[in-house]
Amino acid sequence: MSTPVDPEVNADLQAARPAPPPGDVPITDTQRNGTMTGMAVVLGFSLSFTATWTQGKDPWRWRGVPVLVLAVIGVALQVSALFSALSLPPLSVSAHRRATQGFRLGVISVLAAYALHISFDLLCDLFHICL
Repeated sequence: MSTPVDPEVNADLQAARPAPPPGDVPITDTQRNGTMTGMAVVLGFSLSFTATWTQGKDPWRWRGVPVLVLAVIGVALQVSALFSALSLPPLSVSAHRRATQGFRLGVISVLAAYALHISFDLLCDLFHICL
């Protein structure tokens, strides 16, 4: 059951968002819900990786700094994109594309952090080149 929205509040929300360019239509609720679900699931994995890695039993080393920076940038981009998808009124197609592009960049950044972490561990464990 939905709660009624005060018409003045709804008008304020409509006025706060710039009008979409001519020919740009809002995305459907189905598209928006699917986008939000996918973003939330991937963001959960990103946060889980970052939390598990930062709270590990190994002591911090300088090699962890670039990994942490990449992970934090990626998570921040993902959160920003999710907040854009959650905004009211519904996104236009072009705003949806910008949000998903930012989300993709966030995912790539977290994956780069993960790959960098594995590379550092590989160098240290197999070749005894510990940074």
